[in-house]
Amino acid sequence: MAPSGTAEDVARRCRDRADDSDILGREAGLSYYHAANAYDVLGDSAAAADMVERSFNELATSDRWLTTPPNGLSEEDQRDWLAQRRQFQLERLMLAADAYRGLAEAYTQSPTSSFSNRCASRLDCLSKAIGHLADGEAIAARLASVSREPLYDRYHLALGDLYEARNRPGDSEAAIRAYQTVASSPLAGPAPATARANLAGLTTRLAHDALERGGAADVVQAIRYFNLARDADPTNAEAPLGLGQIYLDGGTAANDLAQLGRAENAFSDALALSTQASQKAAAYMGRGAARSRIASLNGTSAQAAIADYQAAAQLADSAETFLVLARSCKASRDWQCADENFARGISRLQSENASGEALSAALLEQADVRERMSIYGPGDVRALLQQAVNAAPASGEANMELARHDMAHENWNGAETGFKRVVQPSTTGSDLLKAEAYGALARLGASRPGGNLEQAIGYIERAADLDKANPDYPRELCIARIYRGGSSVTASRNARTCDLGASTGSLLLQAMFDMRRAQYAGASTAAQIRRTARDHINRALDVTGPDHITDYDWPLEDSLPPVKTRAILLYLKEATLACGGNYTFYLPEANGITSTDYSAARDFLDFYRSRLCT
Repeated sequence: MAPSGTAEDVARRCRDRADDSDILGREAGLSYYHAANAYDVLGDSAAAADMVERSFNELATSDRWLTTPPNGLSEEDQRDWLAQRRQFQLERLMLAADAYRGLAEAYTQSPTSSFSNRCASRLDCLSKAIGHLADGEAIAARLASVSREPLYDRYHLALGDLYEARNRPGDSEAAIRAYQTVASSPLAGPAPATARANLAGLTTRLAHDALERGGAADVVQAIRYFNLARDADPTNAEAPLGLGQIYLDGGTAANDLAQLGRAENAFSDALALSTQASQKAAAYMGRGAARSRIASLNGTSAQAAIADYQAAAQLADSAETFLVLARSCKASRDWQCADENFARGISRLQSENASGEALSAALLEQADVRERMSIYGPGDVRALLQQAVNAAPASGEANMELARHDMAHENWNGAETGFKRVVQPSTTGSDLLKAEAYGALARLGASRPGGNLEQAIGYIERAADLDKANPDYPRELCIARIYRGGSSVTASRNARTCDLGASTGSLLLQAMFDMRRAQYAGASTAAQIRRTARDHINRALDVTGPDHITDYDWPLEDSLPPVKTRAILLYLKEATLACGGNYTFYLPEANGITSTDYSAARDFLDFYRSRLCT
């Protein structure tokens, strides 16, 4: 039975009772659970996470008190006993997930703050939440196998929400499966409708993301996602609009009447479902384009297409409609149409006193269009990007786009200013966006003559910390430390900097790091380090073909051509042996490797200061 009283009172009483050393572990586990529940109600996610973890420590999921009915119970009483215990176990796991989700939201608002010793970042908190729910999978399955329980649906709804929020590789499909489980629930209540809405929203977003990537396999994925969205919410016009655009693009490119017919039908479906003028306008535009192309291929009248275009124009009476039309034109690669309608939409946003964020987003989209149009130069595009920043100074995306543009056009000071704005705590943006900015700052710093390499290393460390899934940042950190030398390679805390795996590139970097480290060691230690470097080189040679190329694209390396990797490895191996004294280099010209390749390898190793003994 849950304790009575206010949430503040329950949290205090239950925590004090649980901390009492005289009570049994199981009682402490239950008291910590009730305290966690109270803290969760109060919105104190850090305290809730701490209390629920203590509850697990005192009363483990595998404890016999939770898993084994007492002797003497009837079969029916045993079922009731087990059902109650399973419900408690699943509710406790869901409470833990809710607490960690709350901490994840806190880190979203302030990524550099520290809210709890239970998790260290947004992704870490979400992973802890998912881990707890994963522990309850078998328990939830038992709740469904006997009789469908509302808690079973709540569990899968929470799991889908967490996977969608974390958004790591594979998470989207896991979220889809979780939402589908609830969407088909026979139970009354809001959970199935919520799951269907979440499923439709997620799959629609995934479909648009796939289309942005633009590959053939991505288009196939987008069709699948739009169909899932349509199945989840048959009343939503977004899915047939998306499908219509895909079929229109495919049919236009291939002069495929069948695909164009599917596009026409999909846009007609979207028209029947559309409740907003902007959607109707986009559907009319799409259907008009499909009908126009069909008429052209068949040599028939385009009057029906003209009527659709006219209907779209009559509906274009708001910022939203102009922007949807602009995006439709952009998707069709009609850049002039897109530019004109973005301009109209932006003008309408300004007259409607829209938020700075909305205006900034539209300006970014127009800048992307103008970058593809030959009538506009880099200065025109930059002016729009600057307007986007001015409209929303705290927008990480706007500052990032301006900084990227400046970097691409070698406006180094402007790029540095922009990237530094992105990483400010007051600037909005995901950890991945800020990681990209730190990475760019590192490359900027390293690319300048006499640049601050120590600062560049610091930036790369921040990037690697914020985006642990990106292999580029650890690699660049390794390269920067090799290039800098000194404490960057000798400090014990940096010893595993280049321990990046067993690929050819990783083993070469490790060998270069070792050679650089040996330059600062005494003779005996240096010899040991070089033997380790040779071990890495030999392992790399075993898996490296003659055509494998190394080009790190490090900013200061621009003057170096790509180099055959085996030439680098063989030259570096000889260098490790020559450092022992009384040794003559042996560089065989075979398997496609020439003296020119060895000369390029020497230049490469000299650039990274990894060839010499001291």
